[in-house]
Amino acid sequence: MPGAKKKAFKHKQRHKKKQQQRQQRQQQQQQKQQQHKDPQQQAAQHQPVDTLLTQAETAYAEMRFDECMQLCDQVLSQSAGNTAAMETKALALLQLEQPEPARALLEECVRLSPEEGASKYMYLGQMSFGEEAAEALQHGISILAAEQEQMRGVATDEEMQEHNDAVAAAFCSLAEVYLTDLCETEGAQDVCMELMKKALDFDPNNVQALQTLASIHISLSEPEQAREYLFRSLDEWWKFRKGAHGMDVAGEGDDDDEGDDNDDGDTTGGATAMDDDDDDDNGEEDDDVIGDDDDDEKQLDPDEMVYVPPYEARINAAKMLIELGELDLALELLDLLIAEDDEIMQVWYLQGWTLHLKGDTESSRESLERAKQVYVASQADRPEVLQHIDELLAEQQQQQQQQEQQEEEEDQDGDVAMA
Repeated sequence: MPGAKKKAFKHKQRHKKKQQQRQQRQQQQQQKQQQHKDPQQQAAQHQPVDTLLTQAETAYAEMRFDECMQLCDQVLSQSAGNTAAMETKALALLQLEQPEPARALLEECVRLSPEEGASKYMYLGQMSFGEEAAEALQHGISILAAEQEQMRGVATDEEMQEHNDAVAAAFCSLAEVYLTDLCETEGAQDVCMELMKKALDFDPNNVQALQTLASIHISLSEPEQAREYLFRSLDEWWKFRKGAHGMDVAGEGDDDDEGDDNDDGDTTGGATAMDDDDDDDNGEEDDDVIGDDDDDEKQLDPDEMVYVPPYEARINAAKMLIELGELDLALELLDLLIAEDDEIMQVWYLQGWTLHLKGDTESSRESLERAKQVYVASQADRPEVLQHIDELLAEQQQQQQQQEQQEEEEDQDGDVAMA
């Protein structure tokens, strides 16, 4: 037995020694990893939270979303529950098309700080549907209103204007919910009108609010009011228009719109893609604007535009111009959109449709065929638009065949008369 105990003791000693050796190797490996670690990453771990947050926001602005999330995680490792870092990370996740974890972070921000910071409610409102979206946006607006009271007499004019812009944008987002998800709700249109008026109280020149009001008046079959709001909206960003066409802000002038001759056709047949937006033009007063590629580039000069709405909003503006019979202006705007991005099927379709309404069959066919090409290449899922394109192309082909047949008959009649 003493021999057995002695062997067991030696076995334990060897086992303990091996454990110590493994621990030493692990420590050495960790030291090596630390030596080879990115110096910037090491430095970041010891930076103040505010500095890391600034770096995360910069990374987000520069579309370095993975780096942005890493920096946010470093903030959260030092300051658990930091809602600024959580919200910034949520935005990065949204950009990377990961809405579920983004929503979870934003909801956690609401839980941790329900009455501070409106932006999380704005984002949740945009991610939600129906009543849930409206509730989130309304909560955000109430926070913005409370913040505004606190800012009075303290904030600079620039800060107040920036805050007013945020409030106006929030009202526009809420109105969008009533125009879409809650459009069947009783009095939804009246709610939208009231929300847009509130938005204009905070920002009288808010492009989105003015354009939304134009859309509402189109739906109410009130084209003159729609024109007024649409032209006011366009004058805020399409700066060349006012000087080029001699119109005042409300769109009143001495022009007779060339597009008015086509009014009868403008509001029919466009239901598949017509929405709202754009502007007025007679197409005659200024040759420097219409049909000149160089001048189209000038129209995009940042010095001539204080604010340019998102691409989709400008598409909606073109749709509204078409519905209001402002075909020449619609074509000008569509030309600008194509120059900016010629791989958007809907813009080519709208151009082809507008040219069809003007009777320019050959140019219309070219645009519609281009729309089909982009549709296939982009694997778009808009069967109703594709159907309308095919219908227009078939109609144009039939008209061309009829015209050729008529010309052939006229030639035959002429030959008989000469004989």
